[in-house]
Amino acid sequence: TENLLAVHVKEVNTLKEELQFARRKSWESRAAVEQERSRSSEQAMQINALKQQLTDLHKERVHSNETENLLAVHVKEVNTLKEELQFARRKSWESRAAVEQERSRSSEQAMQINALKQQLTDLHKERVHSNETENLLAV
Repeated sequence: TENLLAVHVKEVNTLKEELQFARRKSWESRAAVEQERSRSSEQAMQINALKQQLTDLHKERVHSNETENLLAVHVKEVNTLKEELQFARRKSWESRAAVEQERSRSSEQAMQINALKQQLTDLHKERVHSNETENLLAV
């Protein structure tokens, strides 16, 4: 019986050691699982933060594209307005030149009119003088 008792004591001690080893491994596994869960949770937060950054960047890019498009439209409008202004200035100068030309022509015509009036006045005076001379001769 002592041999059997010694075998059972040895077997119980072995089982206790194995149980203690199994419990230690179980705790290590639980700690590892908890550590992985914690790391997984941190990674999930990082993923969400990165997704938010991507969303924000996408919104900024869309806004930037809209701004670029608006800017392009405004640049086009400004260029069109510059061309129209240049055209209007050219037409204004052409109109001023035409007015000057008309003034010059009008001035020349006024001088011609004055010259013709003077000729008419001179002819009229000559006719009056001629009539007076004829009347004197007739007397």
